[in-house]
Order: sequence, then C-alpha cells, then structure tokens
Amino acid sequence: VILREHKEEVTFRGENRGVWSVCLSSDCQKVFSGGDDKAVRMWDVKSRASEVLYEHYERVMSIHMSGDGQTLVSGSHDR
Repeated sequence: VILREHKEEVTFRGENRGVWSVCLSSDCQKVFSGGDDKAVRMWDVKSRASEVLYEHYERVMSIHMSGDGQTLVSGSHDR
C-alpha cells in the first residue's frame, strides 16, 4: 500500500493468503482488507497491527468505506 499523502510505502504483513480488496480510512490512519482468509481486517498504519472485525464463510472480494467514515461494507461469495 502506498500512502500518497504521506509519501511513503507501507507494508502490512500477517495474512497468509491472497488479498482481494483494500481501502483506506478518510483520516489515513487505518487500512481495511479482505481476501482468501475470509476475514475483514483493520490495520493500524502506525503500528502495523491488525484486528479481525468480521469473518465471512467465503473469501472477501470487496471492501468499501463510506465517505463519512462511519460505515464499512464487505462483499463475499457467501452473500
């Protein structure tokens, strides 16, 4: 992930499987990801720590944050 506002490249490690979608919070402090491990994860940009927010039954294909930063949605093969 390259954070253009901060002009730095940030690497997040910890998922063992493919990532299909990522999005950045409006304040650029959190990155959200979803992929083959079926989890929606929140990553802290500064600490690089992650937290599982939700687990689907199938892989996560899409992650999107609302413009006001209050709602995170995920799309999965489990519907």
